[in-house]
Amino acid sequence: MTGSYELRDLDHAYVGLLYEGKLVIDKTYGHAAYGCGSCCGYAGPFVLDPDPFAGPPGIDYQDSIYATDTCAGDREDVTGSGIDWASSDTAVATLPNSTLHTVAVGSATGSALARVQWAHPPSCPTEDFGTSQGIGVTPPPHITSISPGSGQSGSIMPVSINGSNFGSSAPALSISGIAGTVNSVNTGGTQISASFNLTGLAPGTYSIVVSLSSGDGGAARSNSSPFTVNPIHVTTAELTVIGWINAGAIGLPSGENAKLQAALNTSVATCDPLLAAWAANKPTLIGSQADVNYANAWLLQHSGNAAPPATITPTTQLNGGDFRVFNDYQVSLFEFGGVISSASSTKATVEVGATPDPCGSGVRTAGQEHPNNGAQGLTPSATGIYELVEGRIGSIGQAISFTLNGRTVPWIWNVIEFNALGSPTTTNDSIFPTFSVYQNGSLVATYPQSSITSFIALDGTYQLLPSQIR
Repeated sequence: MTGSYELRDLDHAYVGLLYEGKLVIDKTYGHAAYGCGSCCGYAGPFVLDPDPFAGPPGIDYQDSIYATDTCAGDREDVTGSGIDWASSDTAVATLPNSTLHTVAVGSATGSALARVQWAHPPSCPTEDFGTSQGIGVTPPPHITSISPGSGQSGSIMPVSINGSNFGSSAPALSISGIAGTVNSVNTGGTQISASFNLTGLAPGTYSIVVSLSSGDGGAARSNSSPFTVNPIHVTTAELTVIGWINAGAIGLPSGENAKLQAALNTSVATCDPLLAAWAANKPTLIGSQADVNYANAWLLQHSGNAAPPATITPTTQLNGGDFRVFNDYQVSLFEFGGVISSASSTKATVEVGATPDPCGSGVRTAGQEHPNNGAQGLTPSATGIYELVEGRIGSIGQAISFTLNGRTVPWIWNVIEFNALGSPTTTNDSIFPTFSVYQNGSLVATYPQSSITSFIALDGTYQLLPSQIR
């Protein structure tokens, strides 16, 4: 059996190849022979990598020693054979082993010996070869400002991070404090173009830190700089709700006495004195429930309002005065997670309308405002914001109604409410009269009035308090 073999010392890997030659075995006599051809040790240049090193204070970097295998001609990592690691100035950087640790800004020289087999046949001795590297510790990244300094929660915010010592490689930079992406860094290392992902972030001030990677798992961290996440800003549509009596929906019952019918329908001269008597608590010409029912229906029918048009200018409609209640509301609000943190009204008008004289004189009598008319505020959960309009007929009308029905007059109301996203709700209304709802001047809904019998059966305890708005 013959052949060429390469024998290695597995316990001392860095001494190279021990033997390279020919082994001949004579099976008859058991004779073996070998010869030493050469030793494959290492030759220079011996390099302590990186050379030079440059990085900020406070990082660890894994140095390496490289040498050339004289047989294969390959550049090999012989860091494991390194001894006597040292730094010329430990106040700048320390090098107790292959891990270089930077301490403070300055310059130093790192050194080490590579103890390897020297390619010097025939003895092939183990030798120590010196290596060195220049060490430059540079200032860490420093943030002076972030522009803009704030952004709205839920957005992707492009920002410029201004400062110094950011390096020149965008992939080496990272951002903490807020999820951020580094898009680029200018050649001077003084400005980073980045994007902050503010999705789902609660409003508040966050501390932004820029880290510059050393390329070996370490990183230098900058000072922190504040960035404010603002609540989501919502501006609602302008909502207008007009409460008006639809006279066409009110029918006159039968069974009333003829004198009552004649007094109400003949002329202003016969109608006004009758209403004046009722206002003075004198039930003139009222002799039965049929008379009461007729009088109630006739009064409401003859004091109705014109139906508002399909499109309106809210101020024009307000100035016209032909309504029972008028509510106009628009809000600028800030929210997060469906909860409103602050809000202000950009438009807010409530008015209780005057009651036309049912006798046809053309005189209008002012209505009565509820003590809570015009109330605004957040709902208890802060998930909505509202405006309330509430009122009823004036004192004369109330006196007439009390004479006819023996009880106080119920209130009428409407609530415009916006949730945190700016979506409106306008269904919190009294059962009477009709309510027309407009969004930015266009009719979007009409809520018809109940029967007058249902409404008249109520009294002054029928009202809406702000504490009831949820």
